[in-house]
Amino acid sequence: MKKKISRGMSRHEQTVDMLVEKLITSGKFDRVKRDIKYNFSKANGQIDVMAFIGNRKYFYEVKSTYNLRSLKKAQEQYSRYKSVCKTKNLEGYIVTMGKIQRLNG
Repeated sequence: MKKKISRGMSRHEQTVDMLVEKLITSGKFDRVKRDIKYNFSKANGQIDVMAFIGNRKYFYEVKSTYNLRSLKKAQEQYSRYKSVCKTKNLEGYIVTMGKIQRLNG
């Protein structure tokens, strides 16, 4: 069932909703979670969307607009999480309306 996008939702919320729906309906992922908060001794933060295939994790950071500043911020958020989660089975992506790009690392 498709979720209707409300006019009152922010662009960020709309993008998160569309991404979650796309990941779930793709049938590729075992689980899809949104708004994940993490708290390790050296870092804490929030991940917009995380998808899982077996023990492999896919990190999605959603930004309202795509520009150098938002790309840099998403890369920093991904790098911070990757430095504390200690898994090699992790891929990171920045997502904006209509664009998904893999992050470095």
